[in-house]
Amino acid sequence: MSFTASDGAFYHQVAVTSMAEPAQRSATIKIEVGSYPIDVMAGCDAPKSGAFVGVKVNGVVASYMNCQEPPQLIGLSVRPGREADITFIQGLIPGLPKVNATWQFAVYQWKPPVTARAAPPAPRLPLSYTGYNTTTGQGLALRRLIASRSGDWPADRTATFTVPYRGRNLDISIVCAGAIAGRLQLSFQVDGTEGQGREMVLPCTSWTPGQQPPTSTSILGRAGIPLTLTFRIQAPSPFTAADYAKRAASWTIAIYEEEF
Repeated sequence: MSFTASDGAFYHQVAVTSMAEPAQRSATIKIEVGSYPIDVMAGCDAPKSGAFVGVKVNGVVASYMNCQEPPQLIGLSVRPGREADITFIQGLIPGLPKVNATWQFAVYQWKPPVTARAAPPAPRLPLSYTGYNTTTGQGLALRRLIASRSGDWPADRTATFTVPYRGRNLDISIVCAGAIAGRLQLSFQVDGTEGQGREMVLPCTSWTPGQQPPTSTSILGRAGIPLTLTFRIQAPSPFTAADYAKRAASWTIAIYEEEF
């Protein structure tokens, strides 16, 4: 089975498998990786149930996939020219009941379009919204937008903010639009220190207007001292960076301040 994505990329199916829970706890696909990027798709018979699977590549956790409609398509970091075991594992959240589903999985290789198409309009996040209060750890809090930047991939790959810090958590929302929206990643530095002392790589999430903006991470500072945040937009793997550079997307980074 083959298909063409909305941006002109060509997908060719290379392998399929299935898994019926609870009898099966995992399923594995073994493939020989060619020179093109690898994506996997998961579909199941219980969308919106909360069921999900973890994905491992050669025994290393790579991602997870939700049971949703339409089926989810994600990219995997697989070195070209190697053999890869892609394993799908039953997902379980401690303390919550297990949701069983019957799954179908497919592995695709894709070729970028010959000519990159124009990026879609950048997502416009709201000026404020109400979400979980990460400052106090209890109840809800209003978040107000204090800074925002947008750009088009692959032309625009960096964004820098200098924002005030008034003793309230700052929440970062990162959203993308386009056929590769959910696969681009962002690394960020706070005042020149990667992720405030640790490496932070955040996903660029697909988002629909009207939904609550996703909070990718929250950051702290010292009251009265401004924070400088630097973001770098990147492909999910250095092995496939050249192919992703031939596919367009748009992105928006928004910084919200929580109110007590």
